[in-house]
Amino acid sequence: MVVATAPAPLRASVDRAGSGSRLSRSALAISAVVVLIGVVLAGWAGCGFDSTWNLVWSGDVLGGHAAAAAPGAFLPTPHPGSIAWGLLIRALSFGAPLRTAWAASIEGVFVVFLAGVVVLGRRTGSWAAGWIAAVTLSALPGVAEAVTGGTVDVLFAAACVWTVVLVARAPRAALMLSSFAALMRPEGWVLVVAVAIWSWARLSVRARISAVTALILLPLLWAGVGQLLFSDPLAALHVTLNNAVTLAGRRGSTPLVHAVVSALGPAMAPLWIAVVLVVLGWRRPGPVGRRAWVVAALLAAGLAAAIAGGSVFTPRYLVAELALALPTSVSIVTNLRSRSQQLGAYAACIGVGVATIVGFHSQATTRDIDMRAQSRVLAGLASTLRVAASRCDSVAVPALSFLPVVELSAGRHRAVVVQSTTDGGASCVLRPRDALAMQGASWGPSTASALLPPPPAGMRLLARTTDWTLDGVSR
Repeated sequence: MVVATAPAPLRASVDRAGSGSRLSRSALAISAVVVLIGVVLAGWAGCGFDSTWNLVWSGDVLGGHAAAAAPGAFLPTPHPGSIAWGLLIRALSFGAPLRTAWAASIEGVFVVFLAGVVVLGRRTGSWAAGWIAAVTLSALPGVAEAVTGGTVDVLFAAACVWTVVLVARAPRAALMLSSFAALMRPEGWVLVVAVAIWSWARLSVRARISAVTALILLPLLWAGVGQLLFSDPLAALHVTLNNAVTLAGRRGSTPLVHAVVSALGPAMAPLWIAVVLVVLGWRRPGPVGRRAWVVAALLAAGLAAAIAGGSVFTPRYLVAELALALPTSVSIVTNLRSRSQQLGAYAACIGVGVATIVGFHSQATTRDIDMRAQSRVLAGLASTLRVAASRCDSVAVPALSFLPVVELSAGRHRAVVVQSTTDGGASCVLRPRDALAMQGASWGPSTASALLPPPPAGMRLLARTTDWTLDGVSR
């Protein structure tokens, strides 16, 4: 009997294909586990101060109203992209509480973001680079702050990472994502320019026209949102400067000094170490890695310019830069050839690990305490506002951090009067009972407003929780 056998080269080819398929399945399985670990480390997504205001303002856009805001109060910058996201949440919440729907959407975006970090690591060096970067990012305080607050920084970072991943293979998709990023944060404009330059030769005439149109429309959209909500086309700039002045007075330092001090802390140590790694091996990561670092540098430069101009700084603003820098930097370690470079790179990696551990443990206990306190305060506020809905025509509140929650719960059918005294003519007065409720237990920016004094004669107690009291006119 004659047994036919395949030629040796063919057998070798089949074996390699089978091995590659098994490796691919294993890599995908490990990547899924890494993303799950990242979600656990960063904490569950929420809907904090900035995000709740975006939901309020998206309702104002739908109703054609001016923005609900107290004169001189601390407000988040009105980003067109985040308000558009609020409109999307309102359309797709399917009856769920809006803040819950927002938090769920941010959780989903964070998963997409971590997947993009893993893919970026694979494109710049290896799967391991993406895995290490994803876990490191998830444990950093700035990333956890963005996720638990449900801020626009998560959306912005996801758009930036996937833009860099897709720009070589799907330039039109990258152009759309970069335009979306530019509506989330002003420094995203440089991303649109970079993508247009890299992709110009491969874009069709229609896509080139779209790219130029996007660059023209972006500033008009920012101005249009400001005009619609605040009757001020430069509202984003003016709100940012007002916040900088307010917080600088409370901290006793300029925004630039505060930014420098914050940038030297453990939250930003991985970024500076990543810079060292890139200097050691700039030629190693390949075209995707170099694009990632160019974008990271441009975004950081744009943020630095904003801070120098008076913008407030917080570590979560650098989530996108870290997400682009870390996978590329970790991949460099596996490609270095010089013994001295390898020793320096390994020392830098140890520094990243130590900074990550310190940063995570420094925030973990405080974050858990804050989340429990916030849940209690918000639950009490919700029950108090249910009483107000049935017994009050208007509600007077101080300019507290939970003001957007009051605005969102009250809606346009009930007037919310922001004041510092109790004699403003409102039928009910909502008062936080201590500084915890006033400041939001780190939920929003601390406020210098004093607690409201006791209600005037003629009002009686309508509701009381651990953190809130509601007084109203006797009926």
